Amino acid sequence: MNKLKTENKYFEHLDGTRFFAFLLVFLVHCFVSVDSNIGDSELYKAVEDFFKVGFLGVDFFFVLSGFLISWVILNEKEKTKKFRFGHFFARRALRIWPLYFLIVLLGYTFYYYSVSARMEISGLPPFYNFALFIVNFYSIYEGIDYLFFLTFLWSVSIEEQFYIGYSVLAKVFFRLNLLLVAIVLILVSLVYRFYNIENGQELYFHTFSVLGNFGVGILVAYLAQRKNQIYNWLESRSNLFSSVIYFVLFGSLIYYNELNEIEGFRIFSRLYFSCLFGYIIFEQCFSKDRFLSFGKSRIIKYLGKISFGLYCYHGVVITILIKTLEKFEFEETLWHVFLISPIIILTVSIGLSALSYKYFEGFFLKLKKKYSA
Repeated sequence: MNKLKTENKYFEHLDGTRFFAFLLVFLVHCFVSVDSNIGDSELYKAVEDFFKVGFLGVDFFFVLSGFLISWVILNEKEKTKKFRFGHFFARRALRIWPLYFLIVLLGYTFYYYSVSARMEISGLPPFYNFALFIVNFYSIYEGIDYLFFLTFLWSVSIEEQFYIGYSVLAKVFFRLNLLLVAIVLILVSLVYRFYNIENGQELYFHTFSVLGNFGVGILVAYLAQRKNQIYNWLESRSNLFSSVIYFVLFGSLIYYNELNEIEGFRIFSRLYFSCLFGYIIFEQCFSKDRFLSFGKSRIIKYLGKISFGLYCYHGVVITILIKTLEKFEFEETLWHVFLISPIIILTVSIGLSALSYKYFEGFFLKLKKKYSA
């Protein structure tokens, strides 16, 4: 077995992939309309149905988290011969919690203002669901009919559950067998999805349903750290091979709804797309000859760096836009719904995220250095 070999490395090309993953999520939400004539039209429903595929952007983030967290943990253990759980947890908390709880606080403030202003708005989950990062379970059993921009935070709950559980394993079992962990996570996910194939809420929001995504990310880290024969083979793949993977992914996104109509595909759908995402992550980080280099564009790289803000703030912008359209009874057209509103939402979201990253999140990101591995 080859000796582990890691680096204190910043994977610059992954920032670009983060932004494109966010764009997938954005396309699910950005076509908003308060006009029932437009909302009930066949065209709007067709567009809405087609862009459901954008939810896979969240799945990409799960795979990416599995890879990066594994890389960081094993890199620390190799260099220092130990794993400091407290430092790891502090770094994760400083990156995620400030913006996360800002959005939660904003949501509860917005809710109580709306109630006092006698605006029509659904109730909110009890606060402990957000505080304990279990709102994904609330979404399963109670639904997502509450304040729009807070419904996004189910994915953060799953991320935090993974960070805590995985890091505890890394601390308790110092010589963690990544390959075994990855296989177990993938199998648990497949079995859970098999037994809940008819329950869409369980398939989408439950942590067990998502574990396979993290497992694939862990496999990528395992290959990268072991530098074995599979790694060497993947590292030296030609542009032609990578172009086929990208083409398969693009085609699968286009025909996502048709694929889900295949009997049994829903069981393996997350694993299927996770494997494609996993290859792209590997290619962007380690391939000698990339088919696409997402790190070449400074603008795309920057937008990837602020992608967590984009993910959180775009829902806030959409909520405000909807309430504004309702209040002023704005007369919508298809141009507004499918072009003007998405441009406004994206532009304002980028502006808010840039300010937040520099003046709010940046303060906490600097504190992370105190807990560096």
